[in-house]
Amino acid sequence: MTDPDHPIGKVPGLIGQLYELVAQLEALFPSRRFTPDGHLVGSIGEVIAAHRYGLQLLYPSLAWLQKSITALARQPGNAQARCSAMASDRCRFQNCAS
Repeated sequence: MTDPDHPIGKVPGLIGQLYELVAQLEALFPSRRFTPDGHLVGSIGEVIAAHRYGLQLLYPSLAWLQKSITALARQPGNAQARCSAMASDRCRFQNCAS
């Protein structure tokens, strides 16, 4: 169970607000789509995966230097993990142990 004071508990509501803003922008500008994607979705996925799997996220500049490895496991040996996310109607987590 998640600590009710932990920031991860606010993520679902914030994502809902994000999609409400998208709908408002698309209503104002019907010829344009305002899709939450790219860095924003990737960062959301990273914080969710880090919380769920007990990972410690690297600073973004270190992630670039480490060739897309964006999180370190909080386990003995500091196993490395790559977190990736995209907007979709489903979620998939993959174990890429080396």
